[in-house]
Amino acid sequence: MIGQVTPIGMENSGWRFYILFVVCNFTNAVFFWAMLPETKQLPLEEMKNLFTESPSFIPNSPKGEHLVSETRILAQQIEDKGLGNRTGMTEHDEATA
Repeated sequence: MIGQVTPIGMENSGWRFYILFVVCNFTNAVFFWAMLPETKQLPLEEMKNLFTESPSFIPNSPKGEHLVSETRILAQQIEDKGLGNRTGMTEHDEATA
């Protein structure tokens, strides 16, 4: 769309057309900062909660603040029940495999 609109806009309004780009880029930056959470190094299980459970306006908030990690909850439940290696699961040893 930009490639199709830019020649027409530059032809009709000249240098003032650049102001449109500045305004659009600024509003996009504010939108991404305020509305989209950081997803760097998050497992997929936590992304669902991040996008469904977190508030709409989340600027610069730490991601752990809005997450209830399903993976961490399940790991804690397994640990609490004492189901670690007693359920027949053994740790894999590369030296013997």
